[in-house]
Amino acid sequence: MQSNSPPQPGPPGAGRQVEIDEAMRHPNLPLWMAMIRQIQRPSSGHERVLDYGCGEGQFLRVLNRMRPFAEGLGVDIDTEALQRGRASLQEDEPIEFGMPDSLIKDEWCFDQVFVQEVFWMIEDLPELAARLHGLLRDGGECYATMGCHVDNPLWEHRKAWLVGQGFTAFDYSIDQVAKIFYEAGFEVGVKRLPVDEFQRYHPEHTPMMTSSLAEQIRATAEHKMLFHFQRDDARRSGERGKGHDISLIN
Repeated sequence: MQSNSPPQPGPPGAGRQVEIDEAMRHPNLPLWMAMIRQIQRPSSGHERVLDYGCGEGQFLRVLNRMRPFAEGLGVDIDTEALQRGRASLQEDEPIEFGMPDSLIKDEWCFDQVFVQEVFWMIEDLPELAARLHGLLRDGGECYATMGCHVDNPLWEHRKAWLVGQGFTAFDYSIDQVAKIFYEAGFEVGVKRLPVDEFQRYHPEHTPMMTSSLAEQIRATAEHKMLFHFQRDDARRSGERGKGHDISLIN
């Protein structure tokens, strides 16, 4: 029987184990694990990966533990979060942090990009889609999670809370996102994110983003989406002008 428990930390040292355990207790860990399990390609250990909207960068640490990569970059506009991320890194973790403005197309070329619950914050989503397309090598892929969308019945509840916290929240549908990224040059696939781990209850945090725990479970199961955007220049060049259906990742 396969276990859904997070993998246990290995050597090399107590300091690293304590720091990694902090990442493995992050409340978003079930979502991270679900996305990582959906990555289509085997890990070669040579990948260059980008986490766009990384916060404190804990996702990259979990990803590197489950699928070791050669180089990881996390970018975010929250400078304090980036500072906390840098402070928590161990010397043997191949991870750097920076601002989105540090991403220069001619200097960076990634094999994989991860974008998690960022779209609702972006006013100009076509610009972001074009930027990510330019940052991926030909054949590279981007995985993006999206639960904050107009097709989710909980979105208005979540949006009201976010606006109350001072955020500006933009409305996008699943179809809009798919069309925008397709027009940016990506092959587009989408599926529900299969979250198998337990969803945790907290008397203060749970009501912030959902009307009830039962509704949270239902919304996560039915409306938490995983997009797969792949840059395939040769295929898109051959299909230009012919039309192409949005596909599902199996």
